[in-house]
Amino acid sequence: MGFQDLNWARWSQDGNLYFATVTAVSGNTLSIQYYDGSEDEVDRSDFFNLIEAMNSGMKPLGNWQGQGTFYPIELGPIGEDGVMVRYEDGTEEVLPYEWLVFWQTNTISGGGGNVIRQG
Repeated sequence: MGFQDLNWARWSQDGNLYFATVTAVSGNTLSIQYYDGSEDEVDRSDFFNLIEAMNSGMKPLGNWQGQGTFYPIELGPIGEDGVMVRYEDGTEEVLPYEWLVFWQTNTISGGGGNVIRQG
């Protein structure tokens, strides 16, 4: 997977950004398939590459060890296969890009994990 394939789209059900692939384009509307297989249609303004998602002002969450529970993270160096992340407890791991979610900051509660759209 090249960096040009790293994209996130705003899911209409909760407003958060999830890893996504464009399946069709009609004007300014993009048909999207998310990593978990669900589909949606979004406006082009709700589709972000990695840098745009990182600069969106939304809080990045990581799918800890791919187990379906998401925790707030700090993003570190990015590479071809994933991004180094640090969780609030100091734990670090390289996460595949598909396991990153960008969450609306006003919806995160303090401490503990956030279970969201498990795929």
